[in-house]
Amino acid sequence: EVLTAYRELLQDVPNDFGSSVAFLLFPAEAPVPEPLRDTPVVGVRLCCPGDREPPNSLLAPMRNIDGAVLDTMRAMPFCEIGSLTMDSPLDLPRIGYSESLSALTDETIEGLAEVLTPGAPFAGLELRHTAGGKARPPESHAGLAYWDSSFLLFCISVTPDPDTEAKAEAFGKRLDALLRPVRTNTNPFTFLLTQRT
Repeated sequence: EVLTAYRELLQDVPNDFGSSVAFLLFPAEAPVPEPLRDTPVVGVRLCCPGDREPPNSLLAPMRNIDGAVLDTMRAMPFCEIGSLTMDSPLDLPRIGYSESLSALTDETIEGLAEVLTPGAPFAGLELRHTAGGKARPPESHAGLAYWDSSFLLFCISVTPDPDTEAKAEAFGKRLDALLRPVRTNTNPFTFLLTQRT
């Protein structure tokens, strides 16, 4: 439901707005707001440059989804932008999977819903919109992969032991098979992770 509403939201988002949807599972001791601890949550992130605010009509479909836990949309200085992802300050053992995607299809949405289940070996999976090639690079940046991708996807699994690492690798293979039809076969250097490059 969230991914479908997010895809519809993107139809009206200006090219210079940044956005993503993230599937997260924070441990009970994580330094995040209490409602987010030890329970699967989905976060929708929207970043608007300058003094603009997203119109309520743009956010209403997301806010109307049942089960909302927090609504933290607010103006913030650029130096706080890193707080949006609530990344762990700890240096944890981990492996990841990253991919550039051409589209968010019905099949991709249905497949992710089947893969991202409680107990799946991942700490976070984010699908980030890149304006679908509508924004154009300066000449010196034309070769960077994300300019021709609609989405960047990355997933992180915390792997404290060999058994967890094996489960995370198997999970990455499921993602690989699911995303193959919409893969662009390119990936930005900043999104290269241990498991798939």
